[in-house]
Amino acid sequence: MGNAQQTVLITGATDGLGRAAALLLAEKGYRVFAAGRSAEKRAELDRLAASKKLPLESLELDVCDESSVNRAIQQVLQKAGNIDVLINNAGVGLMAVAEELKLDDLRRLYETNIFGLLRVTQAVLPHMRARKSGRILMLSSVAGILTPPTYGAYSSSKHAVEALSNALRLEL
Repeated sequence: MGNAQQTVLITGATDGLGRAAALLLAEKGYRVFAAGRSAEKRAELDRLAASKKLPLESLELDVCDESSVNRAIQQVLQKAGNIDVLINNAGVGLMAVAEELKLDDLRRLYETNIFGLLRVTQAVLPHMRARKSGRILMLSSVAGILTPPTYGAYSSSKHAVEALSNALRLEL
């Protein structure tokens, strides 16, 4: 897939791997929409992109909020006309021994790592289907396959990402 006029939406793009991917893809000429929750981190990323004259702009997107997801996707579609690549990178960690896990913490973990990922995917898919084109990349972790002590909650969410990714690969 060449990068000429390719539009990429990356969730969780204001930190870590998401930020690095956003900058790298913009440097390679992709038009990048770097999504995240933190206004401060988005502004910092926008300043960096502007200083390097990169085709990157940030946008507010909370994968746990359906209206935020829909608003962000509409912004990308209005500005770029399409989304060629979705990189589902947003995620959070939770490390604790299983017997001490708080169910509310586990629910928040799944809301971000699974339901948020699926929420964004379901919002983007109709546009990709209409164009009969697009790629979706799901970022997971080796913890989705191997589970060290205290990683039960996190690993279970990443294992769910692996299973959902496999299903989507076959369904799409």
